[in-house]
Amino acid sequence: SWDSLSPVLKALESKVSLIVSDFVIHWFPDKSRLMHVVSKLLAKNGEFVANYVRTPDVMSLLTDEQKRQYNIKLQTKSESQQLDEIR
Repeated sequence: SWDSLSPVLKALESKVSLIVSDFVIHWFPDKSRLMHVVSKLLAKNGEFVANYVRTPDVMSLLTDEQKRQYNIKLQTKSESQQLDEIR
């Protein structure tokens, strides 16, 4: 949570005009927390610019028969589920 962050980082609350993330967001396990922190750091009219890697929903491309035949038990998220994590 915000309270667990360092005082140095919290001192930047509402003062950052630009945050850039270049293919990094996908490494954060808790994207909701990340976006909460980003929103706390950004100044009014501040911008968050990000490139984000989405994983294709490969399970949706396979039939149930193919999943059984090849014993595929992956769990992948749809593109909309992945985007919902960072909204």
